[in-house]
Amino acid sequence: MFRVVGEWWSRPFDYSAMPGYMAQRGLQRPYRRMMAAVVLMVVLAGSLLLFTSGAPPSPAARAVFIACLVTGAVSALLWLRGTWPTRRQSLVFLFGDDVALVVGLSMLADVQASFTVSVVFALLGIYCGYFHSIRTLVAHIALTVAVSLYFFGSAAAEGDSDVAYLSVLLVVQLALFLLAPLLSQIPLSNLRDDAYQSGTDPLTGALNRRGLSAVVHAPLLAAARHDEVVAMMVIDLDRFKSVNDRVGHEGGDEVLRRVSERLQTSTTTWAYVARLGGEEFCVVGIVPWAEMRNRLDDVHAAVRCDADEVPVTASAGVAWIPGSRWTRNADDVELLIRRADRLMYEAKRAGGDSLRFDDQAYTTTDNART
Repeated sequence: MFRVVGEWWSRPFDYSAMPGYMAQRGLQRPYRRMMAAVVLMVVLAGSLLLFTSGAPPSPAARAVFIACLVTGAVSALLWLRGTWPTRRQSLVFLFGDDVALVVGLSMLADVQASFTVSVVFALLGIYCGYFHSIRTLVAHIALTVAVSLYFFGSAAAEGDSDVAYLSVLLVVQLALFLLAPLLSQIPLSNLRDDAYQSGTDPLTGALNRRGLSAVVHAPLLAAARHDEVVAMMVIDLDRFKSVNDRVGHEGGDEVLRRVSERLQTSTTTWAYVARLGGEEFCVVGIVPWAEMRNRLDDVHAAVRCDADEVPVTASAGVAWIPGSRWTRNADDVELLIRRADRLMYEAKRAGGDSLRFDDQAYTTTDNART
């Protein structure tokens, strides 16, 4: 038992794995909207408490309580209008709302109401169980259990309190605070471990090299007509070290996630996106020969977004073969990557922020030019 708990406690954790998975499947925006809705419902419930007999008894207490409600409303707005939070931002949301709940509930005149409403901590616990490590979850559980016990003790100490009823509420709260997040954390931690062995890059949600080798048998690359080509585009972000120097590694990871998301959005119906390592990506897909240059120019342009904190550019190269010569062989993919990689370095040596196309088809089966 202790060995299992020890392994679970020391297991490495990558915060980006779940957001990356959600980005790959277009789930981030719907989930952010749901999070905003949940937080707004809690804010609405808190607002209604102002009209009850347990409302904050003094103007100062009322002002503090309203400030806590505003904190929740700001959190909801950030979920609704912002991008997916970094790990640090997510921790600020989690423990910031924890503190806002503790302070707000402490302002109520009716301590039994404070104890009853503290069940809301369970919602934050479920979020923590899905997106944060076991150590963060234990810290959150410890805080919420301590707050629940404090409000229980304060409510039970009142002369007219129904201790038996309060005890029932306490048992229910402890079950929610402990079991709900743990029941999500345990299976998800195992799923994350499996994801590390799969074909998905846990940071960006794009394919990794293993996944890229497997897509030769996927529907989007199943067959190519005589007027189509299989295009391989290798993309390397320019001067990425300076990005890390400016915003730190966590900020650099966020840049990689956003670039990956834009690449996947711009190619979702016709190509696959993979992260080859570091700041290097590739895009492979079947396109009509007549559209190849325009379409891949658009993909290259999608890397840069002026709204980003640190806009980045990319050097890229494109190699291709006629659809009639596409053999759906993983070796073909690797050879195309090598050729596109050389073209990408030509673009980088020329100053970066440019795209180089192979001027002739590349015959991958015999490694010769046609």
